[in-house]
Amino acid sequence: LPHLVHYDDHNAMHYGIEGRMPFLDHRLIEFLATIRESDFLKDGIRKSLLKSSCKDFLPATILNRQDKVGFFAPIHEMIH
Repeated sequence: LPHLVHYDDHNAMHYGIEGRMPFLDHRLIEFLATIRESDFLKDGIRKSLLKSSCKDFLPATILNRQDKVGFFAPIHEMIH
């Protein structure tokens, strides 16, 4: 795992993009493995479980953002 984190960070810096490897704590992953898939997407809302767990800490304008757009990362080209 440390090697993967280093590799991800190196590639992100090389290509001038923000890279993230969130949620690396094994206890969180073990907990998430016990949750049904349907709980991750409720009423068409992605990341609903994460958003509901953060609602007391983040303003609604952040939780309900619709302007974020992901992008394709050419992993194969980046590795070779």
